[in-house]
Amino acid sequence: MKDLTEDGKTGAIDLTLFLLRSLPMQDDEVRSIHIPVIFAAITEDLLHEINNDPSKAAEASVRNCLALQEEIFQHIPLESLSRRPKLNAALQTSASSPSSLAFAYAFYGLESTAN
Repeated sequence: MKDLTEDGKTGAIDLTLFLLRSLPMQDDEVRSIHIPVIFAAITEDLLHEINNDPSKAAEASVRNCLALQEEIFQHIPLESLSRRPKLNAALQTSASSPSSLAFAYAFYGLESTAN
């Protein structure tokens, strides 16, 4: 997720914005599970980056990331933000942290690149 806050690297953000604005978001599973997990992970990562280096808040990539978050938020049923999807027992242990970012990595079976 490092490219979300590195200036000049907003291609992934631009592509995601295009997809969110262009494709119909009618799949309930995508809207109520996947988008909220991604939204929470991006929010946590962005907050972490800005807390570590407040000067990043002025970067264009952060503004683009916030625009992405605003767009994502419009596609989430509000009740989906109040609960996490269930994980199987094996994933539960890898996501023992209350971190939204750790949860997203475990949920999608990704190797965490956290510092």
